[in-house]
Amino acid sequence: MNNIQYNLEWSDLKPIQDIDLSNEDQGVYVWGFKFDSEFIPYYVGIAFNVQTRLLEHVNNIVGGKYCIIHSNDLREFRKYKDCETVSINKGLLYIPNWPNGYLSFLKRRNSLQPHIDNMVSKMHFSFASLNKHTTMTKKDLEDIEKYCINCIGKDNLWNTRGGTSNLSNVTHSGNLEIKSLFEKKNSN
Repeated sequence: MNNIQYNLEWSDLKPIQDIDLSNEDQGVYVWGFKFDSEFIPYYVGIAFNVQTRLLEHVNNIVGGKYCIIHSNDLREFRKYKDCETVSINKGLLYIPNWPNGYLSFLKRRNSLQPHIDNMVSKMHFSFASLNKHTTMTKKDLEDIEKYCINCIGKDNLWNTRGGTSNLSNVTHSGNLEIKSLFEKKNSN
């Protein structure tokens, strides 16, 4: 069991357009969609350079490597995460079948573009840096990621690669909206 105490100090929740590329933070991140004052988490991940990894997510949305959700249904994305078929006018509009399905993405790009733009414009993120001077292995980062995914709940996120984490010594500080994602689960 890992006896290291981790304090995840979550950054302010920001739109993806406000990402600061001058930093190269190592740590855990959460991104999702912001609707007025409500943030709905979509994905939790880890990276040795969080800022670059977040831009890879944007690139994957824009480039047809991620599912595209209809603008009217983005708030309800969870109900489409296990779908295997698309609905042309509602819900899940595109499921990547990389690389074979990419031609269908290119053919439908014009009709998908408003929904892609909506996903990117609603995309917000927060991250918790982990000290670069601390010896941090990929396994350490993966344990933190699993812990965070399990706290928020795999049913509440698009990504579901959680798994078992032996971490119990994690505290959260910083951004209250992100911090509350973990407190809700832990208070049950």
